Amino acid sequence: MIKYLYHYLYFRLYKFAKKVGTVDATWTAMLLISALLFFNFAPMIFYFINIKKISFPKFFGSILIGFICLFNFFIFIYKDKCFYIIKDYEKETDREKIISTIVVITYIVLTLVISH
Repeated sequence: MIKYLYHYLYFRLYKFAKKVGTVDATWTAMLLISALLFFNFAPMIFYFINIKKISFPKFFGSILIGFICLFNFFIFIYKDKCFYIIKDYEKETDREKIISTIVVITYIVLTLVISH
């Protein structure tokens, strides 16, 4: 279930990147999903760090986003896995497209609102 949602989110971000005319939609979608994951995990991690009074270097956020990007690179870009994902979801019906697009937009908005 999680894998389906994660792959579908990538697919929707890929379609959005293609629609706005980015040069490389596969990489743009991978970077966008990485940013969303960072916005999900960073507040929790930094909150935990503040509670425990643990001192981390200021570049800890950069390391975190680097690991997230590397993780997503191997899931989506490495060995062109993204094209298999895109091919799987291209055949969705109009009803599925509308419902899933609403879910994806809701997730993105909630992520941005909660992370600030």
